[in-house]
Amino acid sequence: MSSGLLAGRARRAVCAATVAAALALTGQPPPRRRRQRPTLPSTGPSPGRRPPTTSPGTSWSPSQVTQTVRERDTAWHARSANPHSVGVEHEGYVSDPAWFTDAMYRSSAALTRCLTDKYGIPRDRTHIVGHGEVPGNDHTDPGPHWDWAHYMSLVRGDGGATGTPFPTWGTDVSVRRQPSTDSARVASLPGPTSVRVACQVRGGLVEYDGYSNDAWSYLPDHGGYVSDIFIDVTDAWLPGVPTC
Repeated sequence: MSSGLLAGRARRAVCAATVAAALALTGQPPPRRRRQRPTLPSTGPSPGRRPPTTSPGTSWSPSQVTQTVRERDTAWHARSANPHSVGVEHEGYVSDPAWFTDAMYRSSAALTRCLTDKYGIPRDRTHIVGHGEVPGNDHTDPGPHWDWAHYMSLVRGDGGATGTPFPTWGTDVSVRRQPSTDSARVASLPGPTSVRVACQVRGGLVEYDGYSNDAWSYLPDHGGYVSDIFIDVTDAWLPGVPTC
């Protein structure tokens, strides 16, 4: 993803008129009009049709999507991914999750969903990545506060309704906002139960009762992550569960 401005007043919404906003994340303070260099999520290469590299998303408002690079042009936004990626930018501070509003998540996901349809890009975390996940990049966005599980659920359009049931063990097991023991506790599992796992991700290492694991599962019914240590299966990485 990259940012750039179309000439004059030729600013136009892209892909779908129903998309509301895709803004740019940056660690720098925003200027008065909040026109910033971007961050991501970004969509990766299509297995068939080659998508253009474009930045359909830098905006000054959480209710607006603006195309800043024409689709036939190459935007400079992700270094090694420039030749084969499509960019979506979000406005805000990487360190401040208050910028990541529900309106931003939903409008960005609608745009990404439209772009994946248009270019045949799989809706998974192998092909939809952040700037900081692109090899050889020096960006850190969208940062640790971006809720990938929620975002990908919106991109897929499943509303978090899908998931695989797994048994748990342990008492008063913490469900965290992000996959780390440093993150806020949003719920707890009082005792052994069954949970629905939507996806899993690598996060902070957890050590407990002789076990250690850095895999975390997103529980849509609880709105957070639980360490895979407390999922009562022998596998350290849950079988058949996609990456968030």
